[in-house]
Amino acid sequence: MPNNLNERSRKFQFIHLEAYSLQANQQGGKNAKFNKEVKARTVSEVLGEVLRKDGFCNHIQEPEAPGVLYGDLNNIETDCKAYHQNHKNIDKNGKAKALRSDANVLIAGVVSLEGIEQNYKDWDQYKIDVLGFLKEKYGENLAAVVEHTDEENPHLHFYIVPKIGQKLDELHDGKKAVLELKKKEPKALKGKQNKAYIEGMRNFQDDFYNKVSKNFGLTKIGPARSRVSRKTYFEQKKAAEEYRKTLKQIEQNKFFIDSEFEQAKKNIENEIKKEKNNFEKEKRKIVKKVVKETYEETMENYENKNYINKMLFSMTYNKTKILNQEKQISHLIKEGRKHFDRKNEYKKEVSRLKDFEDKYTNLRKDFGKRLNNALGEVKVENDNLKMENQKLRSENENLKYENEMGKYAIEFLNKLKNKLGSKFESFKNDLFPKSSHKHTPENPKIKRRF
Repeated sequence: MPNNLNERSRKFQFIHLEAYSLQANQQGGKNAKFNKEVKARTVSEVLGEVLRKDGFCNHIQEPEAPGVLYGDLNNIETDCKAYHQNHKNIDKNGKAKALRSDANVLIAGVVSLEGIEQNYKDWDQYKIDVLGFLKEKYGENLAAVVEHTDEENPHLHFYIVPKIGQKLDELHDGKKAVLELKKKEPKALKGKQNKAYIEGMRNFQDDFYNKVSKNFGLTKIGPARSRVSRKTYFEQKKAAEEYRKTLKQIEQNKFFIDSEFEQAKKNIENEIKKEKNNFEKEKRKIVKKVVKETYEETMENYENKNYINKMLFSMTYNKTKILNQEKQISHLIKEGRKHFDRKNEYKKEVSRLKDFEDKYTNLRKDFGKRLNNALGEVKVENDNLKMENQKLRSENENLKYENEMGKYAIEFLNKLKNKLGSKFESFKNDLFPKSSHKHTPENPKIKRRF
């Protein structure tokens, strides 16, 4: 049983945000329906815990200093104080107002995967992807990202500080959604603000899932929170795991295909270069040999001839030399054509490999589309199950109410009967006089029993 729980807990993402102030709110978050933070802790207390200072981490048996992945924890509190002192909010009349003493000045977040030490092998890569997501989303507002490894499950803490002139709520997806609603509807009720907050945070979870967790085979939420059937949950979990495995296999295959393609391309280029060098070498050798043999033969024939023949030979020498050179040129042209044909064959091979790479890329894109469509169908089914579940709950509440009212009525009449005694029948007849209508199948007699 523990293994099953551990398997379930590590298969869905966990990312959470909270906002903190320099001075705690004495009301402890009273009336904050859509504001999920309970303002009982301050910035200094939060940083004291993450830095493992004495008195702030009593729940840790053997505290260890956090591993800093980005930024500097030591500057955060100073930056928060500077923001609180210098930032002014502009009210609806255009007047600048200083922040309240308990105004939020820091957003802190946690990213965790339960059971990771025993079951999950991709934590190091997951950290890199999470850090990339946070840098892209928060930019210069991201103050620090640290890792804790002294608790049961390793996890990340990240901290976001607004710049002077920038509202903190604009950096918090839920609060930002409420701000945008108030701009459109200044008198929006708290219930509507609450819905806007929830929708904003849901979009935040979706964004993190699509950009990070989806690539690691995680589901966005677990079965208890999404209230889906056990069958649907495991189908979603299986689809996510298959997606992760397929993506990993594609990346591995792409590496080998790319390596094979580059090696083939390199071999072809080397072969072309080698053929070209051989051709030039053979060309020089043939030309040199022809020149030498022609010269020797010419001089020998020339010396053996008489004056007249020498004259005739001299006259025909140039013509003979030209014919021999034309033969050599013809031979070189044939060799060049052979070289050109081999070069074309190499080009065709390169084109074939490129076509194979294009088909592989298209196949990968098609698979991604099909998988997204399948996940979309699962989401639609999930939403339908939610609506059906809500309807059944509503009907159940109505039946409970009717049952309670029936019990109350019977109990009341029994007490009244005991109180009135023999007068009860007369009282009952006065309340419910007998009908003068005849009892027919269309108008059956109604019996009342008390």
